[in-house]
Amino acid sequence: MRRFGASEAKIAAVQESMQSKRAARSSRGDCCEVWRCNWPVVMAFLDVATQWMRAGLDGRITGLHYGNVLIWIDHHYPRRKRREIFEGLQIMERAALEALDELPKKPKSEK
Repeated sequence: MRRFGASEAKIAAVQESMQSKRAARSSRGDCCEVWRCNWPVVMAFLDVATQWMRAGLDGRITGLHYGNVLIWIDHHYPRRKRREIFEGLQIMERAALEALDELPKKPKSEK
């Protein structure tokens, strides 16, 4: 945001907003246990959840849009953490795709 001329106050407000959203998600506790060392990747995965790509007429999910994900990582993590976060996202992406493949297929509606 600094590169685009945002004030320190605006940057702090955005960071505070993101932290409160993450805290709200983490306080739910109704999903599953996450080890502390995996928490940054889990939060990143939830933050890039809008970046799934779809293909074909059935709109099947094919994976994350890496171009957008990498830009997001560049904006939110220091250089030394980026590879770790990206590799963790790829692991979660593969697991999510496998889980989605196990879901029952919806029957095609007839016209």
